[in-house]
Amino acid sequence: FKLMAVSGQMIGSPADQIFSKDLFVRSEIADEIQLLAFPQFESFMPDGQNLIDIFTRFSANNSAPEVKLTYALMSGEALLKKGKLETSPEAKVTLNLKGINTPVSDLSLVIESEDKRLTKSIKLAVPIPVKQQTIDLQFFPEGGNLINGLENKVAFKAIDQNGKPFDFQSKVRNQNGQEIASLESLFAGMGEFSFSPEPGQKYTVELLDSIYTLPQGVDSGATLSLADVMKNDIKYAVIKASPDLHGEDGKLVLFRNERQVGILNFKLSERSLWKIPFDNMNVGVYRITVLNQDDIPLAERLLFSNPDKGLTVSIHTDKRAYQSREKVIATLKVTDHLGLRVQANFSLSAIDAARSKSPLSEQPNLLAQVLLASELRGNIPNPNFYFSNDPKALPALDLVMMTNGWRKYTPSELKEPEGISGSLHKMNSKKRLLTDREVVITSLRSGSIDYFDVDTSGIFRIPATYLKDKGDSFLIMSEKLSKKDKFSLRPNQKKRIEKSIGLKNYLSYHSDSRLLTDNLIFRKEHKLQPDRFQNTLLLNSVVVEGNRLLPSSGCELQDYHFQKPWVTKRVEELDMTSSIIIDILKQVSPLIKSFGDYRVPSSRNGRRAGLSKPMVLDALLSESLPTAASGAPIRIQINCEPMDVIEFNQKPGFVTVLGQYFAQEVLNRIDWSNIESISMNSTFTPAYTGPGNKTIDFEDFVFPVLNINTINDQLIYKPIFDMKFFHSTYQNYTKEFYAPVYEAEKQQKDPVPDLRTTIFWQANVITDKNGQATISYYNADRPNPIKIIVEGVDAFSRLGIGTASYEVLEGPQTEGGN
Repeated sequence: FKLMAVSGQMIGSPADQIFSKDLFVRSEIADEIQLLAFPQFESFMPDGQNLIDIFTRFSANNSAPEVKLTYALMSGEALLKKGKLETSPEAKVTLNLKGINTPVSDLSLVIESEDKRLTKSIKLAVPIPVKQQTIDLQFFPEGGNLINGLENKVAFKAIDQNGKPFDFQSKVRNQNGQEIASLESLFAGMGEFSFSPEPGQKYTVELLDSIYTLPQGVDSGATLSLADVMKNDIKYAVIKASPDLHGEDGKLVLFRNERQVGILNFKLSERSLWKIPFDNMNVGVYRITVLNQDDIPLAERLLFSNPDKGLTVSIHTDKRAYQSREKVIATLKVTDHLGLRVQANFSLSAIDAARSKSPLSEQPNLLAQVLLASELRGNIPNPNFYFSNDPKALPALDLVMMTNGWRKYTPSELKEPEGISGSLHKMNSKKRLLTDREVVITSLRSGSIDYFDVDTSGIFRIPATYLKDKGDSFLIMSEKLSKKDKFSLRPNQKKRIEKSIGLKNYLSYHSDSRLLTDNLIFRKEHKLQPDRFQNTLLLNSVVVEGNRLLPSSGCELQDYHFQKPWVTKRVEELDMTSSIIIDILKQVSPLIKSFGDYRVPSSRNGRRAGLSKPMVLDALLSESLPTAASGAPIRIQINCEPMDVIEFNQKPGFVTVLGQYFAQEVLNRIDWSNIESISMNSTFTPAYTGPGNKTIDFEDFVFPVLNINTINDQLIYKPIFDMKFFHSTYQNYTKEFYAPVYEAEKQQKDPVPDLRTTIFWQANVITDKNGQATISYYNADRPNPIKIIVEGVDAFSRLGIGTASYEVLEGPQTEGGN
């Protein structure tokens, strides 16, 4: 019996605050033998070791040896386990209540003895303390929200306190206790049910004496579900909108890795069916989103496309069983879902299945990791199961999409958090607001034009939903209604200024010396991780400069470059087939010889001019009128704009080739297919002038000018492909997996034992045009089952995995086929 004591103020308090005591009521006639039972655990653990020590005694000081007992473990009125026992000569026996993996409650152990030595039977009931199991039960409406008045599909997922899946059965009831739907998990604690919620109703599920509440339904919205409506193995997107949305424009958008791959415009209605285009979809996770006319998401869910369109990998060995150190010949055959042969690259491993088990269970294979685990959040129990041939695999995979990829859209509490608002003001001292017009906005990315009204208070508002996915640059303007109509447009930056100030204060608070030191990790050399391939570290980087539109004022070709002393040739007059820049430029002027240098002439005292200060000059191309003492560099212009200036510090006694590399690098970057013409002006000021051959200051030199004109004055750069190879000096060998060969009799009888657990591994197994490959290796010594695992990918990024097993025997060699 259980005695519980509470005060009047404790009504409704948690059960652990109530005083309780177990009372045992015995017969008023003294027992001939005393039964005692002592559990060695604080609480019963299903499927665990639960030891109970049982003693039989005549009295407190005299034991009763070798007494025969029976026991029965009861959960309420249900019998879980029964059996027979006999105490030892020391009058003791230990009962192990293991192998019970079902949920239990109200547990008791009944021990009874009907030994012939006794005049009456002895019975003892021992209450077994049970730790109440904690279950996390969550509900996931398929489209994101429960919509009142519409049939909704709801997925659920239950896990225990250890994070393990919990399978169960239960009922959904409304607040009046009426049964609405039944729940039964299909796999790994996951399942689904359908029902139509009513406004104002509360729905609950009872599980292990706990009550779980479903999400509250909303009156306006849309449901999105996937169903085989026609029962023809074709999935449809079923969209049902609440009555207030009927007739409004909607969009059904299909995404793959955040990239839009399909869009469909339709009218929201009571029910819409749209076929999912699986024939045009790859294997993997996709996202379907339903948007309203303002591009606000109404519903969304994930789906897994074409799980059966992967590669089929079959593995056959020349025998079913082998001796130790015997040669194994394994043949791979790879086909696609249509049965066509596939050339692909695979890795193959053969492991001792008994001794190579991972300490971490449920590790995903290649398919599960790339296609599933890397795409979803949270833990996915038994990830490899969803790519097996089990009939539950496909429906369970869809439950994973609904539970691990669940999306719910809740309207933001902020009004237009990223929208644009502003006003139009008269350009006078009063700055009066204008309300009799509209503003025009165009996106520089799309070029589309839209209009927004100025409200009666003089404010225009461009919502965040319009700005989404339209780039980061916009032009906002308004129309002048007359010549005297002058106004200014002022954006409302108050919110952004507040955000900027808050961000600045936050960064100032956290910008201590540790943060400044940690910023070093963001340098380029710390971010790039080189790939290792055949002892070579390979770094690839692409640099793309933005094209620019150069000013063309004063640089009209017909007005300027066809006048003396200019010599101009259009692209039609030039041979542009050569890839060497100098060959093209030489066709314009004989002054151009090569990428040259500029040598500063010597002065009478033997010192070089300009050594005492930095030299500033344009990029140099070649020498004009070369002499033994000096040469004049050619300045380069592009659309009449000088090339960027380079600053040099020339050290005494050191002759520098100035600007040579820079000029060549920049000219190599120009897309020559966009060249319109090339012009040359040979006018220049010689190096020696003035009385006494006094050298003019270097910065006052006038050099020949080379001008390159581009079409529409638009300068287009080609991207730089920077490829660097680093060869390691301390690794000059190819990494291979050690695989011993046992061909000779001496090798087979080597007394050194071969105790490998990984028997063979090869990273690159390439199938031929017939989709086949053959691999051979030798077994180790242990007589254990061997498992072969093959994983790989083909040229179309289709993944495949295959497994096979065979035995290594201790006895004589076993013959057999595949």
